[in-house]
Amino acid sequence: MSQSNYSKVEKGVIDIPFTKMIELLDRLGMTIDEFLYIHHNYKKIPGKQLKRINQLRPGDKSKIIENINELKAISKPTQRQAELLAIFEALNLISNDDYEAASHKVSIIWERLKKHDTWYLYDIRLINSILYLFPIDTAGSIVNLVLKRLENYKHLGNIHKLSANIQINYLLLLIKNDEYNLALSTAERLIDFSINHQLYTHLAVSYVRKGIILKNLNESDPSMWYDKGFELLKVTNNQNMIQELNKEVQLYTDG
Repeated sequence: MSQSNYSKVEKGVIDIPFTKMIELLDRLGMTIDEFLYIHHNYKKIPGKQLKRINQLRPGDKSKIIENINELKAISKPTQRQAELLAIFEALNLISNDDYEAASHKVSIIWERLKKHDTWYLYDIRLINSILYLFPIDTAGSIVNLVLKRLENYKHLGNIHKLSANIQINYLLLLIKNDEYNLALSTAERLIDFSINHQLYTHLAVSYVRKGIILKNLNESDPSMWYDKGFELLKVTNNQNMIQELNKEVQLYTDG
């Protein structure tokens, strides 16, 4: 790029083509992620659409209605905005205990995704955030397909954590639906996966949930798995997760 063009870029007269931008970053030894991180004043900026869901507190119906009204007010919504509207409408239905209608609302997202071979990380994070809204059989199909799609991203940073998040959410769904045999095999795979990728919080959760599964199957004493999970969380001083898992043990094993 000529010096005159650099000056035009600095003045905002012209923009740098994307391919040239990549070339410049490569010369600087900088990734796109690092550039964006610095550009946003050394802060990680999540996607604006998913941020609506991630920042929602459980049971906050007023915020759900607020998001519904904001999204409905958009005259020409994008596909993502239309799908977000469906999600918030589903959450509103759940607050009224209408799970069947809620599941139907979000089915449009799954119907779109299952037709495509290429899924973007946004799609995968979106489907993970609403996995619990689907019937257990559909959720299983979604998880299997998501894990296959993530293979395309296996050399990208933090992908193993996203994969483990999806599996850990599916594992809890199986427990909630009393699918203990399938849950056991899922937990064992997740334990191996977490060990291989050094995901210690996921490993701890998997240990405790395996104990819950074994307790319900009456196959063996679950205390060893509880102890392994809680000890690992104590080492990492993860008090919040300890409290949440204690609640799970109480809820899914009758104490």
